[in-house]
Amino acid sequence: MPCKVDGSWSSWSPWSHCDVTCAHGHIHRTRTCTNPAPAFGGQNCSGVNHETSTCTLAQCPSWSKWFLGDCSVTCGNGTQSRMRICSSGHEEDCPGSAIDTVPFSKLPC
Repeated sequence: MPCKVDGSWSSWSPWSHCDVTCAHGHIHRTRTCTNPAPAFGGQNCSGVNHETSTCTLAQCPSWSKWFLGDCSVTCGNGTQSRMRICSSGHEEDCPGSAIDTVPFSKLPC
């Protein structure tokens, strides 16, 4: 009859990439009970096969406060636009629109 073989852990895998592209997220790594694997009634590995840790990347891009533009008319009803700037310099990095137009009224003409 073959001898029992107790399982032993493999080396940890490298840490994964952070699961976010900015701010705070998580990384993980794994290992397997295959160095050797338990056999012939031997003991399985004790402990965990998965570890998680936190990762911190650069701050996520965000919009500045709104900057109000001029009213489209000098009197009566018109519109006023407001603009904002994405901190990365690339509007596609920030959700939403960089320009917003709202109704605006001045004194009657």
